[in-house]
Amino acid sequence: MFLVIGSIAPESVPSSSALTARIHQLSLPEDKLEQLHVTSADDGSLQLGLLLDHSDDMYATSVAVRLVGEALGPDLAGTVDWRPATPLVEVLDRLGLGAPGGSSDRELPSQEADTF
Repeated sequence: MFLVIGSIAPESVPSSSALTARIHQLSLPEDKLEQLHVTSADDGSLQLGLLLDHSDDMYATSVAVRLVGEALGPDLAGTVDWRPATPLVEVLDRLGLGAPGGSSDRELPSQEADTF
């Protein structure tokens, strides 16, 4: 799973709610878009965070670029400044939310209770 982050310059900013709705509308099941967050930065730009359930960083990035590009349209698609896709476990480690005690266990916690 990868987090792909993009930034849209203030002069190019569409409505964040309209952009969010459009990305969700365009997303297909095979895009594996798990989460989408759009926030406004202090400088007026929009920060996009797409969490994609893919095993390849380049593919996750290409899905994010395609979805956002289609949602923005051809005039604004090129205005997004993309950062390289980052594995979710790496993001969690940076936030101090990784495995307790520095364990090498890289499995994410289940959202469902274990049943035996």
